[in-house]
Amino acid sequence: MNQNIPPNVINALNDSLKGFGLQLAKNMEVVQKTIYKQVIEPLLHVQGFLVENTKDAIQIGPLFEEAGLWLVPSISSQFWYEIRAIHQSGQLTKDVLINIYLESFRDNECEGLEYIINGWWDNHEFQIWNRHVTDAFDAHKNKKYTLSIPTLLIAVEGIMRMLHSNPPEASSALVSLTKRRLNEKLSNTFLSPVFGKPFISSFDQIYTRPGKIIFRHRIFHGRNPNYDNELDSLRLFLLLDIFHGLLTASN
Repeated sequence: MNQNIPPNVINALNDSLKGFGLQLAKNMEVVQKTIYKQVIEPLLHVQGFLVENTKDAIQIGPLFEEAGLWLVPSISSQFWYEIRAIHQSGQLTKDVLINIYLESFRDNECEGLEYIINGWWDNHEFQIWNRHVTDAFDAHKNKKYTLSIPTLLIAVEGIMRMLHSNPPEASSALVSLTKRRLNEKLSNTFLSPVFGKPFISSFDQIYTRPGKIIFRHRIFHGRNPNYDNELDSLRLFLLLDIFHGLLTASN
């Protein structure tokens, strides 16, 4: 076929193809560098972040579970980094962890806790229980935990029912159903050792298995007159933040 094409045209065509090939190679190199910079590099950073934080979470997790505390969706990442830094310095204990939570949410008239609570009112289910939660917060801020804890337990159970499309009437069945859902939703997060696992353990102690923290049954049946304390009151607010996160995700 080339016999009918003048040699100078063939040469010009070959030169053009070579030039095109060189330009294509340069463009591909630019594309590869761009993909690495904008896609691969951030993924490697995220992977490193996940690996590093997961390792620390696994090590710190038992302290969270022992303290009956957990991370919640509304807590800033800086809060976790500060706890991790104390752990890496070798100074984190159960008591230190408890004090971090108490002091952080007590400062400036419970400003940090109020900030979390104010983020709940975008949710219809929480709006229904606004009066109870607001009154409980006022009681908590004024150290009247005899008032905040039972009010919060009532609100928790009411909002717990709203986690399910067809909640059972019996409280025991509701708690069992909720616990199954919590296991499904919270057990596989990369920070589960300081998030899902200690929360589910504490939820279990509050509702089904008496442990080191408040047990709902004993409070509402008059068997624990000394239930009032700051830490258990705070735990119930943190429990509600988990429920808010679940409801927001499902909506």
